[in-house]
Amino acid sequence: MLWWRLNGLAAATYIGAASLIGFEALALVLGYTTAWPIAIPIVVAALALLFYGRQLVRRILRRRSS
Repeated sequence: MLWWRLNGLAAATYIGAASLIGFEALALVLGYTTAWPIAIPIVVAALALLFYGRQLVRRILRRRSS
């Protein structure tokens, strides 16, 4: 059960990053895995956090304006 939750979290991370920068740019980022492979999960996670953080800020601002 834990495996499926982690798998879903990983998929959401990549989808969030791709939604923020676009799928073509994500393919470019993932293309650098041969140059510096340890940075790819860190970069993708940071992009995903930015995406979900942006959604959270938008929700908070909508609630305050209503």
